Amino acid sequence: LLVVWSEKSMRINEDRMTNQERTRSILLEQAMKIRDDVVIATQGLVLMESSARKLLENYIQIITYIVKQLRQNNLLSLQVLEAQIIERDSLAAGTTFAVESLDHKNMTGIGDLRGDVHKCTVKIIQLVNDMYSNKR
Repeated sequence: LLVVWSEKSMRINEDRMTNQERTRSILLEQAMKIRDDVVIATQGLVLMESSARKLLENYIQIITYIVKQLRQNNLLSLQVLEAQIIERDSLAAGTTFAVESLDHKNMTGIGDLRGDVHKCTVKIIQLVNDMYSNKR
């Protein structure tokens, strides 16, 4: 009876050990799969981070290029506006000079006309005086 019990006990122990080995093997496989999944996920994150970094660098380069182009366009626009202002000021100065010159000529012309009117008035007075003296 002791021998039978001993054999049963050994068989139970062997079954337990076999079950434990199977469980250990399954757990080990699951741990390896989890480890592989973590490695793959980590590699994916590293690749995604690298891609994100490259996209960000590319975005920064594009924005920098756009800002430089806008700056150049603004400088050109400012130069064009400055040239237009200089041209306008030059035309305004020329116009002012022309108006002043015309004003001077008009004033001179008016002075000449006053002189001519005065001469005509003197002549008319002389003629009128001559007419009265001839009648008497």
